Amino acid sequence: MTVRHVFVYGTLRQGQSNDINRLHPRPVFVGMGQVMGVLHNLGAYPGLLLGQGGWVSGEVYAMDPALEAVLDGIEDIRPGSESEYFKRQVMIEVNAGALSCLVYEINPRYGQQHPLIPSGDWVKAQRGPSGAHDESSDISAKYGPSSCDGGPDRTGPGKQRR
Repeated sequence: MTVRHVFVYGTLRQGQSNDINRLHPRPVFVGMGQVMGVLHNLGAYPGLLLGQGGWVSGEVYAMDPALEAVLDGIEDIRPGSESEYFKRQVMIEVNAGALSCLVYEINPRYGQQHPLIPSGDWVKAQRGPSGAHDESSDISAKYGPSSCDGGPDRTGPGKQRR
């Protein structure tokens, strides 16, 4: 079986609305990662633009190729330049090394007009200025099966992503 890796930076992160750990076939957590780019706040979900200015934090998972089709559905991947997101294969810094990972990058025409998330971390931004503790920050220490049984949030237009 061919194993691919995916870097998730928003609503697909552990504890978020589309937690990748609730999907099947279930992925395997590899580590926390980061990639050069900027994160835009599109309201209910973020969008990553690669290679620009800062660093974006996220989680890296090993996945069965069948999970990629599920993720493509969540991200509503379409052929051509009109798709809101594009699939990219990029090097992600993880566990003091680099790993080639699938990343869902926002189409610049949909992302650039939205405000930046200065920290480059969607989960941290969701906690707000109070810095309230979020369990997803403990992923490396507590990784295991999710307590959620539901599938991804598919609420239609404006649905939760990444």
